[in-house]
Amino acid sequence: MPENSETPIAQNSAKSFLKRRSLLLYISTVYLGLTLVNVLIFWIVTGSNQMELITRKAFLESEKLAYNIIEKTGPVIRTANLVDKSQLRTQILNTLKSEKDNLGIENFKLASGDAALVLAFPQQKDPSISETESRAIYKALQLKEQKDLRYIIDANITNYTALIVIPFNWLNQGELVFITTVRLNAVKNELNGLINLALAMMAILLVVQSIFGFVLYRRLVGPLRRLVTGARSVSSGDLKVQVENVKKDDEVSELIYTFNDMVKAIRDRNIELQNVNKDLQEKDLMIQNELDMAQGIQKGIMPEEFDFSDRLAFSLYYSPLTKISGDYYDVFQLKGRK
Repeated sequence: MPENSETPIAQNSAKSFLKRRSLLLYISTVYLGLTLVNVLIFWIVTGSNQMELITRKAFLESEKLAYNIIEKTGPVIRTANLVDKSQLRTQILNTLKSEKDNLGIENFKLASGDAALVLAFPQQKDPSISETESRAIYKALQLKEQKDLRYIIDANITNYTALIVIPFNWLNQGELVFITTVRLNAVKNELNGLINLALAMMAILLVVQSIFGFVLYRRLVGPLRRLVTGARSVSSGDLKVQVENVKKDDEVSELIYTFNDMVKAIRDRNIELQNVNKDLQEKDLMIQNELDMAQGIQKGIMPEEFDFSDRLAFSLYYSPLTKISGDYYDVFQLKGRK
C-alpha cells in the first residue's frame, strides 16, 4: 500500500457497540424515561378527568334505568300478591322485557324491608340476599325516609357493573325492595377506548423515539464512534487512517475534519522525518567508509619492523579511540646504526 494511502473507518461496529456502554443507549434511555413521565402526567391530568366523566356517565345511565324500572314495575310491585310468587315474577319480567322497550335486565331480586328474600330471577337452588345487597337495602330505605330518595346506585367501574336498589311501598303495609345488578357495557367500551388511546400514544412516542435515536446516531453518535475508532488506530501507530465524514456544517463534522487534518499533518511530518533519517544514514555510511579508508592508510604508514640497533628493541602498538587517531610517530636511524 502506498505511504499516503488512507484507511477509511467503517460506519459502525457491532462488536464495539456491544462491548462498550453506548451513548445512544444512554440518551435513548433518558428520552424513554422522559416519555414515560410525559405519558404519566398526561394520564393523571386528562385520564383522571376522563375517568370522572365515564363514572358520571355510568351513574347517569344507571339513573335512567332506575327511572324506567320505577315507571314500569312500580304499579306491579306496589300491588303485588306475594302469595303467588311465580305469577309476580312473570308480571315483573313482562314489564321489564316488553317488545316495545327491553331494559336489558338479566337478573333481579325482590326483598322485604328487613332484607328477607321474596323472589329471585333467574331461579336459583338456594337464593339469598348477599351482605352487599343487605347493606344497600338498609341504605336505600334510610335515604328514602330521610331525603325521599327513590333509589340508590352503587356503580363498580372495575367490573363494569352497577347495583340498583329501589324501595317500593307495598299496599301501605311495608316495603318491597327491587334489586338488580346491570352491566355497564358502554362504560366498558369507553374505558377500553381510553386504554387503547394511551397504548396508541405510547406506540406513537416509541416510533418518534426510534426516529429520534436514528437521527441522533446518524448525526452525533455514529460520527463520534468513528472518531474514537480512528483515534485508537492513530494511538496504535496507524497513520493511514481517515475518518469518514458526512458533509454537514456542524461541530461534529468540523471536529472530524480537524482530526483528519491533524492525522495528515502527523503523517506528512513522519514521512519528512523518515526522509531526513534516511539521508543521515546515507551520509553516515559515506563517512564510515572514508574513515575505514583513512584507517587503512594510517596503519599502512606505520613501520612494521625496527631493525636499527643491536642494543635497543622497538615495538609498535596502535589503538585509536575511534577508527583513526590524530597522533603520528616513527623511529629514524642515524649514522653508525644509532
